Amino acid sequence: MKALIEFILNRSWPVILGFIVVTALVMSGATRIKLDSSTTAFQPDHHPILTINDEIKRTFGSSENLIGVLGGNIYTAPTLNELRTLTTALEGVSGVERVTSLANFSRLTEEDGFIRTTGLVGKNNLSSAEIAAVRTYLEAESSSLVSRDGKNTVIVVQMKEGVNQQKFGADIPQAVNAGWKSGEISLSGAAFIAAEVNRTIVNDLQVVGGLALVLIMVFLFLNFGSVHGVVLTLVQVFFGMNIGLGLYGWTGAPAGALTTIGIIAILAVGSSFSLHLLGRFYSELSHGKTKVDALRAMYTQTAPGVIISALAIVVAMMTLWLSDIGTLRDVGTLIVLGVLGSLLSALFLVPALVNVLPQPKVKVQPTRTGIISVFLKGLAHFVFRHRTPMFVGAGVLVVFGLIGVMQIQPNTSFLAFFPKDSSTVQSINRVDRVFGGSASIQLLLEGDILEPKVLNTLQTFKTRAKAEIPGIGNTVSIADTVLTLNSLFDGKREIPSSREKVLQELLIYQSGSNTAQMTQQLSLSQRQTLVSISIPLGDTQETRAFYNAVQTLANDVFRDVAQVKVGGNSLNVLALEDALIHDFIISLSLAIVLVIIVDSFVRSFRAAVITISSLLMTIILQYGLLGWLGIDLDISTMLLGALAIGVGDYAIHLTVRFLEERRLGNTPEIALEHTLVTSGRSILFTAMTLGAGFAALSVSQLQPVASLGQMMVFTVLAVGVSSLSLLPAMCLQFLSEPTKKRALRSSAAD
Repeated sequence: MKALIEFILNRSWPVILGFIVVTALVMSGATRIKLDSSTTAFQPDHHPILTINDEIKRTFGSSENLIGVLGGNIYTAPTLNELRTLTTALEGVSGVERVTSLANFSRLTEEDGFIRTTGLVGKNNLSSAEIAAVRTYLEAESSSLVSRDGKNTVIVVQMKEGVNQQKFGADIPQAVNAGWKSGEISLSGAAFIAAEVNRTIVNDLQVVGGLALVLIMVFLFLNFGSVHGVVLTLVQVFFGMNIGLGLYGWTGAPAGALTTIGIIAILAVGSSFSLHLLGRFYSELSHGKTKVDALRAMYTQTAPGVIISALAIVVAMMTLWLSDIGTLRDVGTLIVLGVLGSLLSALFLVPALVNVLPQPKVKVQPTRTGIISVFLKGLAHFVFRHRTPMFVGAGVLVVFGLIGVMQIQPNTSFLAFFPKDSSTVQSINRVDRVFGGSASIQLLLEGDILEPKVLNTLQTFKTRAKAEIPGIGNTVSIADTVLTLNSLFDGKREIPSSREKVLQELLIYQSGSNTAQMTQQLSLSQRQTLVSISIPLGDTQETRAFYNAVQTLANDVFRDVAQVKVGGNSLNVLALEDALIHDFIISLSLAIVLVIIVDSFVRSFRAAVITISSLLMTIILQYGLLGWLGIDLDISTMLLGALAIGVGDYAIHLTVRFLEERRLGNTPEIALEHTLVTSGRSILFTAMTLGAGFAALSVSQLQPVASLGQMMVFTVLAVGVSSLSLLPAMCLQFLSEPTKKRALRSSAAD
């Protein structure tokens, strides 16, 4: 470290210019970052449900739909005319595979032994009698295209395979809003949600990022008491952030719903580096040292601790690389690169800038009688005298936290991305009410599908599902088509008695009609069929309940006639939940081990374990609060543990300083007092600065991000409190007189 600071002091201008040039080259990669808020971005790499969905897609094509419920007096000529115009317009939108609405819905008729399809609403300006006939037909068929009261109609827009989901989800609502003026519009579907998330991310990056910057600046000024320190910190963070974003762009990884979290984490953590370094620099100046000597002291005494703290954050985030979820791997990469960029900026750019700038005016070292110093002195004496009660209190909090942990409910539903009273959720809920469910579960059956026994079993399943699974919507299968065909030929709405007759009716249907619907239900080999079951778009607990009920019923009903697999895009959230819980356990466990190893490089293994034990109490308490407060464990809040270990390792400065004071021969009580008055002050302001940065996330319009922000404020402050109370007590209790080897390592770290 001594050689490095001498190099920077002797070549400050080349270092500054070189850093600017390198940053400019690296940050060009930021232009390569593309925003990806599609629902597929949250899918794990491997899961049985996803394997089934891939098989469904290969056999029957894409089934991703955007569903709209259009309000108005549907059974009138002007409204039907408007619906026809809108349907035609939507069919012309890029990326649309098929549009299904009342305007292009066809009814089957039989003429001279042939099946004909005729448009149910075949022309403009239908007469009252014709409209009445349409209504009678739809009600007789129990069609879900129009609500029973005639006040809402449904339009389904199917997306082509490979189309950009966010763009599709933005283009279709725009076309619907432009083409429908008769009443209220409500939309649902994965593409609609992706577009809403995309819009929110863009807004969050501006609002949340700006607010975080302002809050961090306020606490930096309160800490430094000068513009000099604030400006230098902002310059350091600016360059570090751009290095991180540039490197991230060159990796080719996209930005997603968690990008805002990554940006704020880099901003908050990066500013803490300068807070520690410049805090030591100003402290040395206040003791009467020259600028150069103060920089040397800053680099040799405090920079090693900052490096170890940064590495602790980096290894904690690197554990996310083991995740099966691409979005988590990406945010881990972003934070790793951003923190490393901020560290390089703090170690090279900040001292070089300080060296070439005029020496700031710093007051002579005051007596330690300020409000903060008096408080920290009193705290040191309190901790020294009340260690045992503090350990008991910590134990009570751990038990409280563990009880709360057992009450945590995971929820990876995309509906949870938005507040319950938001227009997005209200729109989706209305579609569920009118349409019977905007999500679906799909059964992939394999067997002799056209055998009457199988077709009758399909109808049995439909009847039992409606009766035995509360809240379930409509069930559609190839059996419905066969029933309609047979009613046309034989006048009876029943499954034909022989496979040959079923096949004959289907062949006649295929020869004279649009068979797009059938190809989505029956494979070319006629050995596989797809059954679609509508369900409401709820949280993952509700979705899992539907999934379990459907799977149990399907296994019971089809056990003797066909092999059955249960899938559907709406079940992807269950795959995400399973992967999330697995990744959470692996990431948190590995982060603890790696941080202990990293911390052991600068302190003893025992000191590292003591620090991580203090952090673990906070982690247990924060997850306990999730359970007690009813906050879901989701794609964002699962990051709490790794973030707490990473950003909370500023406690390293306290144990390092305590060991140094003991090495100098001070009694445990005096050593603790000196430690809290010096390193404790930095920890106090670091906690407040980090908390301010993460507090900005609480105003995010994405609910998981806002929940993470609120919990991280508690976490950062709780780690600060633990570092200034429980950790000192543990140091007094468990850290013996440092050995010479330990003392040498500790003296080089603060």
